[in-house]
Amino acid sequence: MLLNIFNQPRYIRHLFHRIPHTRLFNSSAPLHSKLVVGHGAKSHNQDLGRLLQSIQQYLTHPNSHNTDKTTEAYIHKKLDIHLSKRGASTPHIVYANVITLLVNSKRLEEATTVYERMLKGGFIPSTETDTQMLAVALALDANAQDAFPPELDSILVDPEYGEDRLLQLLRTLLNLNYNPRRVVKIVKRFLETRTSGYSLGSQLGTKLAEAQARAGLLEEALETIARCNDNANMPVPSTPYAAILVAIRNTNTWDAQAINRVLGIMKEHRVHPDISIFNILISREVRQRSLHAAFAFYNALKHIAPTTPIHPDAFTYGSLFSVLNKLYKPQTQRRSVRSRSYKLPDNVVPPRQLFADMVSAQTRIRPGHSDPAFVITPTILNVALRAFISKHDYAGAFVIIRSFSVFRLNVSAKTYFIVMKHIMNRIRYDIGRARTPGEYLNPSGGIRLVVDEKMVETILMHASMPTFKMSGDIISGDQNGPQKYITPTLKMIDGDDPVPRGIEFDSIPLERLLRRTIAASVEHTNHPVNGNAISKAIADAKVEMVPRGA
Repeated sequence: MLLNIFNQPRYIRHLFHRIPHTRLFNSSAPLHSKLVVGHGAKSHNQDLGRLLQSIQQYLTHPNSHNTDKTTEAYIHKKLDIHLSKRGASTPHIVYANVITLLVNSKRLEEATTVYERMLKGGFIPSTETDTQMLAVALALDANAQDAFPPELDSILVDPEYGEDRLLQLLRTLLNLNYNPRRVVKIVKRFLETRTSGYSLGSQLGTKLAEAQARAGLLEEALETIARCNDNANMPVPSTPYAAILVAIRNTNTWDAQAINRVLGIMKEHRVHPDISIFNILISREVRQRSLHAAFAFYNALKHIAPTTPIHPDAFTYGSLFSVLNKLYKPQTQRRSVRSRSYKLPDNVVPPRQLFADMVSAQTRIRPGHSDPAFVITPTILNVALRAFISKHDYAGAFVIIRSFSVFRLNVSAKTYFIVMKHIMNRIRYDIGRARTPGEYLNPSGGIRLVVDEKMVETILMHASMPTFKMSGDIISGDQNGPQKYITPTLKMIDGDDPVPRGIEFDSIPLERLLRRTIAASVEHTNHPVNGNAISKAIADAKVEMVPRGA
């Protein structure tokens, strides 16, 4: 059962009685606590960082013996040890940073005990800390449903209480998943007490609209933004609308219809919706590795594209291919898609389908325009290539390499790096597992295999010759034969040497190596492989990835 913090005289006395409530918004204390002050800043910074890290690790890696009491005891023991050190950081700075960590981690009761310790020690909290703890008090006030404490009302009605302090309170409350309807009520109470002619600031309006959208009050959220945009002589920013879309997403109730309503309001207020809004939202989800949300935005974008001027662009696809690369790369994900316990969200678009979408979008002519929606570049193809390589879809990777020439683009040293890095890792893995490296290399008998720079150069040399074998020895034989195709040097691939101006690399060597990789993959499954089987695998991938007429 949550602690009713408003019934704790020790705590609330400081917030609303011992120090006048105006201190919460009229303080000379810094808004953002500095880690250290004065001499020895670097040492203090490191010590405080270690303290915060130890508490964070304890909170994020609990064991069966951890309880609220043991967690509280651990935190205060760490504080005792840190503050007892000679030359430790100023105590109020230590307390403020620990409180911030605990509030961000939603450990509210522990934050309360640190705050009480701070007060007992005679330290005056900064404005930021007081505001954080006011949010904690509200979040832990289990008895208050529709009404909020009169002490809070006395703060909101004070004419000196400004939007900056209220914004800080709202941010903390929303981060604590505080009831959004109560957040709306707090803001409305604040606005009721302002003088006539008061103009709602854009930042507060955006935060209010976000709370309204979270509460399911979409119409009110749009009206709030409209109120902020009353000045017809000023350009209307798209940021508030993006905030509404994010809030709708957080409720898990949003759909294409809701998005269309937001976009319609934007048009009414002369805000020209464009793909950048969706790209901001998608990239936000990609950074948080929220696959379901990222592709939910993308699928909604595809749904509204036929009836709006908003279409996915290179940035959209780059973000999605980037998150797919991370998804299929085991070493960068604790729960790899290859893990049996991992369940892939059902709305994730597979790489082949996503590539097909990109090709279709690139060739689509926008209404009122004579040029395509966007231009496919070597960069976006390289990003897509990484995703296919990570998924071990070598036939799909082959189609991407072939796409360079289809779109009249040149492969780069970066393209070679992506393919060769994976091939060498695969060879190293096979050798390390004592598997027969003949699947890819087919070395002659007695050759000692060493994965080094010479091996990379030898493989590239064979791939650039006039003829290339899909099977057989690839690391011995004549290594000084004529080269038909131009490949980058190893130092160019590694980025150590610049690529000379005017040099264009051929894609054929990469196509050859990928065909051989397909063959080696099939051989590993103990199925017979031949040129026809490889060609069929590539043809099947092309059917999925390249729409007819593209």
